Amino acid sequence: MVVPEAAVLQTGRLSDGIYRVGPLARLNIIDRMGTPKADAEWTEYRALRRTAILSSFHQHYARLIEILYGVERIEQLLKEPDILSTHVRAYAEANADEGIGVAEAPRGTLIHHYKTDEHGLMTWVNLIIATGHNNLAMNRSVQQVAKHYVNGRKLSEGMLNRVEAVIRAYDPCLSCSTHALAGCHCISSCWARATNCSTKSAATDGHPANVPHRQHRGGQ
Repeated sequence: MVVPEAAVLQTGRLSDGIYRVGPLARLNIIDRMGTPKADAEWTEYRALRRTAILSSFHQHYARLIEILYGVERIEQLLKEPDILSTHVRAYAEANADEGIGVAEAPRGTLIHHYKTDEHGLMTWVNLIIATGHNNLAMNRSVQQVAKHYVNGRKLSEGMLNRVEAVIRAYDPCLSCSTHALAGCHCISSCWARATNCSTKSAATDGHPANVPHRQHRGGQ
């Protein structure tokens, strides 16, 4: 399968705004979780506001409620009488040369579009994954945090932590879902725009100026 040079992050966009996918979005549109303890937590969570809960940092709260639901569902499934059934594998053959699937994953909605040849081998793939859906919202969140907390002429560890915190709220899978465009220094550009500095003054040799040394903390 040939991956074209233009195989980069694809972003979902509405004609009149930005949308988000993931735990925050899911808990905003449901009327219950479906298990006792998760239902109780969801009711308390929804009491935070009469309308949709929009703060990106409530993604963590919503994610915890979904984890609780998952643990409860595991317990329920383990008690099902057919848990030890030997009927566990499905066999299938290609019945079409093109297909589109939509699934809900922990990070959010996945849209997969595949085309295959007569042997069932993929010849073309188009994916819009959760991080792609949320890309515009993440950019907007970084911009809001940068405008409020970041001084592009004198960066500090605390400023960078603020930006990192809002990105982590989305749980982005940037390393495995996208191809980085060579020479793209998006964060330094964002700092520059948010603080009215030129990109040249905010970055030196491709790295933000005056950025304190930070060790890799693991994770995504």
